[in-house]
Amino acid sequence: MTAPVARPRLVLAIVAAAAFFLSVDLTFVNVALPEIGDRFAATPSELAWVVDAYTVRSEEHTSEL
Repeated sequence: MTAPVARPRLVLAIVAAAAFFLSVDLTFVNVALPEIGDRFAATPSELAWVVDAYTVRSEEHTSEL
């Protein structure tokens, strides 16, 4: 049985891509916050919960990969 080959550059590329897409995804949420606040009459505290919940869910989904 042969030992697995280490591919640190591939791992780095995958992690960097995941971090990039997560940051882009969170940017969309932050851009949408004024509209969310207007439609649901949300307070700044409630909008912070929206961002936190979306961040946790996004990170949870990323860790499943």
